[in-house]
Amino acid sequence: MISKTGAAVVAAIVLASSATTAAATDFSGIYGGLSAGKAFGDGTHYATGSATAYGTASPDTALVGGVFGWNQRAGDFVYGVEFGLSAGVSDGSVFNHSCACSSMQLSFDRAIEIGLRGGWVSGDTLFYGALGAAHLSFQERYTTISTPNAINMKNSDTVPYLGLGVEHAVAEGWSIRGEYRHYFNVTTTNPATAYPASLSTLSSGRRDYDFGVFAITLTRYF
Repeated sequence: MISKTGAAVVAAIVLASSATTAAATDFSGIYGGLSAGKAFGDGTHYATGSATAYGTASPDTALVGGVFGWNQRAGDFVYGVEFGLSAGVSDGSVFNHSCACSSMQLSFDRAIEIGLRGGWVSGDTLFYGALGAAHLSFQERYTTISTPNAINMKNSDTVPYLGLGVEHAVAEGWSIRGEYRHYFNVTTTNPATAYPASLSTLSSGRRDYDFGVFAITLTRYF
């Protein structure tokens, strides 16, 4: 994911530097914003009690969301706290497993996040880092040849994240930013319950995710 992180940060820098600057916000105070972006990564799947992966799928999903936060500025340094919500609005990838099920579709479902931001202002641009915690949810849909859409379930985990971003002031009280966030140690476990015979390996099966999000946010300072 290092290369994807680097690409996302470069994209954010290009976005910020190409924006038209006006007499703009100083990045302090209460703010709210709307976001759109992309969740991407890999989900590795393990059958019950097995240390050997039997399949992978990607939760690549378009997303929309919103943020609400507060910043304080001290000289050229800005720090603050932020709360965010986001939801997936498209389906992820399908993987044909080596198990008896015919296919599985994995999608990012939603995230609830709270964290800290801190960075340095240069002109009308804020370069910042972010850290916090996120409650992530993933949608998994399994099918069999004989039983279409046999299993639909949502699994979740609460994990730390780190982010890098660039925010550029575009008008009085308005800014646009690009940010990449990477989420660490994301693991979910299927419920230990009765499944159709052809999907019996899913009971208590584990999912490990290498997962990140890149989003563009239009922000209004009040």
